[in-house]
Amino acid sequence: MKKRERILRIPYDNVTVQEALERIEAFLKKDKTSVVMYLSPEVVIRARSSKFLRYFIEEADLIIPSGRWVNWALSILKRPLREPIDYSQFVKLVLKQASELGKTVYFFGGNGRTIDRAYSNLIKENKELFVVGRYRADIDRKLMSDVIKAIGKASPDYFFIGIGMPQEQFWLAENLGSINAKIVFPVEGFFELVAGNRVRFRRESYKSGDRFTRINRVAEIPLVKPLRRAWYLPLFVIMVIGERIFLRR
Repeated sequence: MKKRERILRIPYDNVTVQEALERIEAFLKKDKTSVVMYLSPEVVIRARSSKFLRYFIEEADLIIPSGRWVNWALSILKRPLREPIDYSQFVKLVLKQASELGKTVYFFGGNGRTIDRAYSNLIKENKELFVVGRYRADIDRKLMSDVIKAIGKASPDYFFIGIGMPQEQFWLAENLGSINAKIVFPVEGFFELVAGNRVRFRRESYKSGDRFTRINRVAEIPLVKPLRRAWYLPLFVIMVIGERIFLRR
């Protein structure tokens, strides 16, 4: 495997969309559960101060840098991405891959009716999607063991968890061996996004290998964004500029 590149000491895989999809398909043939992780400015900053999160990322089988700010940072650092990837769009391409391969999918995350709306919208876009289960995240902790058993019994090929970061990483570290999934994908706010809990809808084309897939894309700004996250992006920008200045010396 090609040596990983790093941004602010946090690793990532500089892959194209097609290469990432091919690697994910190859994971299905492995005898272990593979982890596909995304890398955003918040993930980078959090991982620098959290040994657990950094270890989780280091051990992931595929790390996809995502979003315009990561793309900007790597351009500033003279390590441009071979192909910019928006993770929410990429997840939809993975779901398309799952349906084409006849593989099973499980959704876990979201609050209230979010997971049901997300499921309905995804099925409308991809009627061949084989979803073997879905469950919301806002449940009593006493019920969690039953949910984990249900996921394990379903034995999904693709397991998508969206309960926020780093909660989803802690959850996976604790339960990865019990859910019997081939590949797991932390997706943070993806279910809220496809459920419509975001603003400014627009359509655009997204390239996947030799073809263009038309998908719905929404702005990455949630209706209510926690204030505690507000400082991650400025800090990320400052640290990237600082590293760039250091590299010039």
